[in-house]
Amino acid sequence: MSFLLAMQNKREYDGGQPWWVGSIYKIGIPAAISCYLIYFLVQKVDTKQDEIFSLLKAHNNVMYQQMEEDKRQANEIERSNKFLQQICFSVTPNSRRQECFK
Repeated sequence: MSFLLAMQNKREYDGGQPWWVGSIYKIGIPAAISCYLIYFLVQKVDTKQDEIFSLLKAHNNVMYQQMEEDKRQANEIERSNKFLQQICFSVTPNSRRQECFK
């Protein structure tokens, strides 16, 4: 109980101002504004973090699918190239067969 009386007496001594007014007086207005902005940004980032993670997961899935499609197309091009080389090799005369593999 004496603690509450001491706090009440301290408040009366401080002129009845809230604790944060004394803190602003001690650290200064620019530092208080900076602290508030940091607090505000941390609160906003915390709420947006799940949304950011879900968007990153969706982006990673799209990129993975695109990479798989690119690999499939590269394999298809490689098979087509080998097939064309075989056709070239089989229809050209012996003296020009080396040109099929350039």
